[in-house]
Amino acid sequence: MKSHEKFFAEAEGIINGIAEHEGLDLVDVEYQREPGGWVLRVLIDRQPGGVTIEDCTGISRQIGDVLEVKDIIAFPYRLEVSSPGLNRPLKKPQDFELRIGETVNIALLEPLDGRKHFKGTLTGAHADVIEVLIDGHDFAVPLAAVKKAHVEYDFSKHKQPKKKH
Repeated sequence: MKSHEKFFAEAEGIINGIAEHEGLDLVDVEYQREPGGWVLRVLIDRQPGGVTIEDCTGISRQIGDVLEVKDIIAFPYRLEVSSPGLNRPLKKPQDFELRIGETVNIALLEPLDGRKHFKGTLTGAHADVIEVLIDGHDFAVPLAAVKKAHVEYDFSKHKQPKKKH
């Protein structure tokens, strides 16, 4: 395990504890190198109703303070805390279970049935397999094979009716 991965794993545990204490759901944590340096990106949510700017600001301060005091991450980094947005990432089995019926975009580590990318309707989610309907064909995708997945927000389903003048 690379040294930054060890620091990240410990930091993720601390962040999850802070989120739970504040009644928030930890959706995702990423620690990656970007052109401006290392970024620790934290996505939080609250069910029902979502998160506010105040939620993001408050938990950002707590995370920053605890990580600084514990001096876990040895590399300089920028902390970003936000909501998951419309194209919410999916990681855990329960993330997929909550999104059955929605359009998802999935990238795999290795090809399955000759393809590494799946975009379709999520029709099922179990502990180790998710089911996706694409053009009338059902695909069973092992959760362990998923590299990255997110909800694909469909604006056409959520159009506001035009106001009459």
